[in-house]
Amino acid sequence: MRTSKILQIGLGFLTAGFFLWLISRQTNYHQLVNSLAHVSYIWLVMALICYGLEYVLRISRWKMMLLTQNPILNWRSCSTPLLLSYAINAVLPFRAGDAIRCFSFNARLGVGSGVLLATIFAERILDFLIVLFFFGIALSVFNFKSLPFINIGGFSALSICIPLIAILLFPKLISPLLFIIRQAIAILPSKHRAKFSLAIENGIATLEDLSKSRTMASLIVLSLALWALEGCVFLFAAKASAALVHPEAALLALPVGTLATLIPSTPGYIGTFDYFVSLSLQILGNTNAASLAYAMIIHATLLIPPVLLGAAYLLFGVKR
Repeated sequence: MRTSKILQIGLGFLTAGFFLWLISRQTNYHQLVNSLAHVSYIWLVMALICYGLEYVLRISRWKMMLLTQNPILNWRSCSTPLLLSYAINAVLPFRAGDAIRCFSFNARLGVGSGVLLATIFAERILDFLIVLFFFGIALSVFNFKSLPFINIGGFSALSICIPLIAILLFPKLISPLLFIIRQAIAILPSKHRAKFSLAIENGIATLEDLSKSRTMASLIVLSLALWALEGCVFLFAAKASAALVHPEAALLALPVGTLATLIPSTPGYIGTFDYFVSLSLQILGNTNAASLAYAMIIHATLLIPPVLLGAAYLLFGVKR
């Protein structure tokens, strides 16, 4: 393993350790255990149902992207690569699941790696766009009496959505980045350089196809719907936590916790996700123990199902 990779892993664990230390120094463990003991499992089941529906929409969105390059793809063919990639991302560093989705399922999906990479890039931009939109709305809607200037942050988050939409509608805006990539691969042997160049061209063509108004409108609607379902997951998990006096704060925790995953951390975002989700709930009037208990519940709700599905595929699906 390269030194840079080792340093990245080390930085991630140091960051996670720092946020876990911040959590531990302000936690009353007796109150935390008491908060975890009073959970409504009916609400958790509802949260899990919404989470399952969210993944149905994620697979449908990816299928819609891939249909622009392979019109005969079916939903089932797309489901395994996506679910497995999310499971691997949860337990391995460096977005290993995304790499596997790009390079291990080409024959199954009937498209090249450049196409798959372009669809994952589009997924990330769409998700970032919707999360920022939700973040801006949450900062504008909730009443932050102790943080009077927070509305400026809401306006800033909504403003960032504009260039993201521009990239989705006009992929040629990333031409400078593609130029840098082409310059970087120029040092490769001609055989490998040709493969990379073909992948780049296929990726650009895919982004151009996705940018067509009707296709992009459908992708944005699907993205809004699946993130609305994730909002239901967060809200229902909050309803399950009897110790929360302001469960609606979960709607702020969704974008804040998701954006916190951009901070270098361990696989599964241990520490970073929990700290910022807990902080979001405390800002809106919940106790520290109840907020941390909720962070642990929602983290487990989001992390365990895809890992179990990925493990089931590795145990049973590979043999078929």
